[in-house]
Amino acid sequence: MAANVAVGAVTNLLWMYFSMQHYRRLQQLWAAISELIGMWVAMAMSLGLLDFPPIADALDVHALWHAAMVAPMVWRYQFLVGDAKKDMEYDG
Repeated sequence: MAANVAVGAVTNLLWMYFSMQHYRRLQQLWAAISELIGMWVAMAMSLGLLDFPPIADALDVHALWHAAMVAPMVWRYQFLVGDAKKDMEYDG
């Protein structure tokens, strides 16, 4: 469990560093979206560290973690597609 948390935290910090550097280079608000997603993921990671009895015998911490991770992964994918398109425009 500790190794998973450590790898997740390092990955999240790397994404936030990338986003910060990207924003500084481009000076466009959309480039900071990945950093906001990183903050969301960090908060969602805390669900993996907490433990409480299931709500109504249906929603446990793991289910809430999965629910919290859907939106940021969609946003991150959209960010990566937009970033790749910007890179292709810049290079071409």
